[in-house]
Amino acid sequence: MHRGKRIKIPRLEQVFDELPNVRMNIEIKQKSPSLVPDLCKLIRKKQMEDQVLIASGWHSVLREVRRAFALALLARRSVLHFRIEPVDQT
Repeated sequence: MHRGKRIKIPRLEQVFDELPNVRMNIEIKQKSPSLVPDLCKLIRKKQMEDQVLIASGWHSVLREVRRAFALALLARRSVLHFRIEPVDQT
């Protein structure tokens, strides 16, 4: 259908740049070599943590993703639950 039409597939970084407010599902189908470090680095660089859902049929890949984002997610949750309350001055 598209063969010979010189259709270019954009790099993920270009997609993030062009569609910064669009939620995306990214499925990692490759187990080895791992794509997780580079993917997580790009997601952080482009600040797409709240826009991207990562899926994979490989449990080991999902564990790697969870580990890569664990500290960032914990930090975000603590900030989201942070409240400023008035101090009783009496």
